[in-house]
Amino acid sequence: MPDGIQGGSQGLHSPLITGLEGPADPAGVGQWLELPGLGHFAVTGDRCGARADIAEVLDAGQETDQKRRDFLVRRTHDSLLRNRHLRQLLQQGVDDLFIIPMYPHYAMSSYETAVVHLMAAVREQKPDLKTTLLPPFYQDPGYIDALLQKAAPSLADGNFDKLVFSFHGIPQRHLVKGDPSHDHCLTTPDCCNTCHPAHGTCYRHQCAMTVEKFVAAAGLAKDKYMLTFQSRLGRDPWLQPYTDKSLEELAQQGHKRVKVICPAFTADCLETLEEIAMQGRESFLEAGGEDFEQIPCLNESPAFIDFLVGKVRDWQAGAYATAQATPPAYVER
Repeated sequence: MPDGIQGGSQGLHSPLITGLEGPADPAGVGQWLELPGLGHFAVTGDRCGARADIAEVLDAGQETDQKRRDFLVRRTHDSLLRNRHLRQLLQQGVDDLFIIPMYPHYAMSSYETAVVHLMAAVREQKPDLKTTLLPPFYQDPGYIDALLQKAAPSLADGNFDKLVFSFHGIPQRHLVKGDPSHDHCLTTPDCCNTCHPAHGTCYRHQCAMTVEKFVAAAGLAKDKYMLTFQSRLGRDPWLQPYTDKSLEELAQQGHKRVKVICPAFTADCLETLEEIAMQGRESFLEAGGEDFEQIPCLNESPAFIDFLVGKVRDWQAGAYATAQATPPAYVER
């Protein structure tokens, strides 16, 4: 990491944006960008278009602070990169870490896994590191607005028969395991619509809430959209309806023009670019469909960058509870 990061009497504070989808950094080395008055911003992976955007927003109107911040955007699935980048932060004297999982919805296989692995690295390298964790933001107005702005060019003329909200699927058993009451999730057909503490860790409910907030803001009629789940593996039953089967059925039922948006992914990746934009399109057209579009993910869109910047600034202002490094709050299994 470049030299020159300074700390005030309260030490160094660093937001850590973690769990970013997208291609891995081929060189295994991050790119560094100087943020005047804020420190350094590092990006790994080749989705580095967000570097200048975040820098510009954060730098605009920002007064020099006695606390220098550095910003790290990286994938957490590579343990070597995770440990290396955390070590680099700690070597600069960072003692206050704001963790932003890039998963809008809680799921054991994504949000929880990213946090658990990161916190394990924290406990190994600096057990007394102060950490703050951003909760899932599946219905945050800023996130919903970013989705709306990204989808607006595709939906503006209303020239589509169905908008498919395709979320990454998970095994049904994950919902049951994540239900703290062990007596709500998947016990009734309308469990996601019945207020219950289990919704705090219920992926299906949170996906449904994202759709509800989006369609309400967009003014979409109920017959113009549907919610599906993709990427299933193995023989266990996963959340339904399945995206691939739904696309074929839509075409067979006469829905000739379909658009697909994938809100669970903050950046385009194999699951969106190949599974939906290529395989999904092919199966839809072969089944009789005529027009298919995969709406791009948020990626480095200005509204999403503004959303992330807002969360960092909220944290700087003390909006989130902060604690010493401890295991994250997930359901014991």
